[in-house]
Amino acid sequence: MGTLRVVRAGAGSGKTYDLCETIAERVAAGLDPARILATTFTRKAAAELKGRIQARLLAHAGLSPGDRLAKAERLELAAIGTVHSVGHQLLTRYALPLGLSPRLTVLEEAGSARALSDLLAQMDSRPWEDLAHIARRFSLGPPQDLALTLLDAKRSNNIGDQAFRAQMEANGRRLCELMAPQGPSAQACTFDALYALARRTLAALDRIKDETKTTEGAKNALRRLVARRSLAWRDFVEAGRKIQAGKKSGADAVLEDLRRAAATVFVSPDLHRDIREFLARLTEQTLALGGAYADFKRERGLLDFTDLEVWLLRLLKNPDLTASLQADLDLVVVDE
Repeated sequence: MGTLRVVRAGAGSGKTYDLCETIAERVAAGLDPARILATTFTRKAAAELKGRIQARLLAHAGLSPGDRLAKAERLELAAIGTVHSVGHQLLTRYALPLGLSPRLTVLEEAGSARALSDLLAQMDSRPWEDLAHIARRFSLGPPQDLALTLLDAKRSNNIGDQAFRAQMEANGRRLCELMAPQGPSAQACTFDALYALARRTLAALDRIKDETKTTEGAKNALRRLVARRSLAWRDFVEAGRKIQAGKKSGADAVLEDLRRAAATVFVSPDLHRDIREFLARLTEQTLALGGAYADFKRERGLLDFTDLEVWLLRLLKNPDLTASLQADLDLVVVDE
């Protein structure tokens, strides 16, 4: 059983210094650097970590000049680097038992982003256009951006396709339940009814003698709402919560019917249908993109940074390989 030591302290308190001292002293005492694994977050930090340890070995008072140089040079055999670079080293070592090629090529973040962009451009545009049509009702941007974000979250959390489908469906169902605990209602205001009521409300405001900025602002907002007729669910929010008029003249009271109608948006069957359809379509497009990306990497023998994390986790969950890894290492350190 190994020894676990955790050092918790604020930035600049000497955690990395302590770590370097620990490694240098162990190497000076005879630990083979090839049996050391050390990780940190950035390449710069990893290079600095190795440089500090080598500097301590080269200045170690308990070693002869020849031993100092030999141990400092042998430190190059230690697995010191970022989580991804150390993961790459370990996966290369255990590639064949894992079913991977021993010649693992890592796709950098820029290359990954470019590949995904190219794959999106090659996909059938019709499903994306259908999805974009629904996205506009939610006042959302390009669904491709949403798919990229979802795919990254799915892969980073090692979520399988079926589990991803189930989670997306459950999220949509939960959202609808929160908006309408009793379920959707056929009495909810429709888009046509909303715009018709907005026109009638505007006509009623025009008959009131109120030239205040507030009321004029309400009239302009209603004119834009009717003229825009965007069929976006945000129109209900604007009509119900954002439009205000003068109270002394009674103009604000004229807006009450419109507000009550707009408030029914949350129980609208059409809204709930849009939510379910949007999430279902987005789910399938995300999975299609993920499949195309997996094929792209497999055909070229590539792994990206997320793949390194996923395969490293698989390695660490394999009892036989874990036992071999434990036998190969005497010291494991992590610099936060």
